[in-house]
Amino acid sequence: MKHPLSYSEDTRLYILMSLRCPRRCHGISDYIEQATGGKVKPGAGTVYNAVSQMRRRNIITVYDNRDCGTVYELTDLGRSILHREAERISRLHSFMGLES
Repeated sequence: MKHPLSYSEDTRLYILMSLRCPRRCHGISDYIEQATGGKVKPGAGTVYNAVSQMRRRNIITVYDNRDCGTVYELTDLGRSILHREAERISRLHSFMGLES
């Protein structure tokens, strides 16, 4: 099975992490910027394109769609991908001797 998430784009992983609770695209950008201490500031186009692609791949879905904007959340597949990524990163930290 082809992995539905490209590892080459860290922004996608940040988006998945931000969607552990439902958010709008603007909220996704704000969350990422705050969580990274301003080191990662994804633009609206970057977030929108990634969200659109992840929706097509059933990684995220629409939680709510009202006048004030579309709210997105992770699907079961998205939660599974996020969990696998967390485990992979943990293994890398252990391998490099960086476990806390």
